[in-house]
Amino acid sequence: MVGASLMTSCGNSMPKEVIPPAKMEKVLYDYHLTLSVSSKLPSSEDYKKQAYKNYLFKKHNITEAQFDSSMVWYTRNSQELSTIYQNLDKRFSREKTKLHTMLQERHLNIATQAGDTVNIWNYYPVYWLTDAPRNNKFAFTMNADSNFWVKDAFRWNADITFLKPGKVTMGLNIRFDNDSVIGKTITLAPGTNTLYIQADTINEIKNINGFIYVSKDSAHHTPNVLISNLSLFKYHKSEEKVTSDTEVQPEKKTKETIKPKEERKARKEPQKLERITTAPSRR
Repeated sequence: MVGASLMTSCGNSMPKEVIPPAKMEKVLYDYHLTLSVSSKLPSSEDYKKQAYKNYLFKKHNITEAQFDSSMVWYTRNSQELSTIYQNLDKRFSREKTKLHTMLQERHLNIATQAGDTVNIWNYYPVYWLTDAPRNNKFAFTMNADSNFWVKDAFRWNADITFLKPGKVTMGLNIRFDNDSVIGKTITLAPGTNTLYIQADTINEIKNINGFIYVSKDSAHHTPNVLISNLSLFKYHKSEEKVTSDTEVQPEKKTKETIKPKEERKARKEPQKLERITTAPSRR
């Protein structure tokens, strides 16, 4: 009741049709897990994405229209949405720690999915960041496995929602087996952002690592940034899965295509000379 009265006094009264904060937190938790699972589906199974959403709405006894209209209201009331995502971030962090502990105890190595174009993102699809020292960034490192090829390309995607202004930087690096590194950074803007990078040597990839970092934009604002729908696509180029021995093949092919032209030119030259020397005898 106290909370409701405070919201009313601030002009942020919540309509009856809007999902209450406690329930909305549970819905959004399952919603982002659903997005994570759906993003890994091949294009031939797109029909399953709506099935996952339907299950989500049925589980929480709400409709898709009610969820959409509630998100509109929460987006316009950023403080309420900020509180919800701060709680979600803590929950995701706790479960991430538990998962890492389980993996370390079992000594499991999770292999990436095989294929020419696949989403290899195995981390949470949503993060909530501020400029606080312990909550201003997240980073990851993914070791290469047999599904990584020479000269693979990577595209890291993230949707950015600013509830309070701030500067957000995204960086992605590729480390090779000789410990050389190439990397790229971009400053993120509201909406969907993409960072693309391609391995540029014939060295094997050792790992890829990346980060998203929030810095304070001014002395008057504490940035609150929602990072969602994270995905990391890996692209194969079949002609690039080669060893250094094949690098000389184009040169050999070039020589082979030039040689016949030289032979034809050599055959034509004697004919021209013959016509020139025989012309006087005809006169």
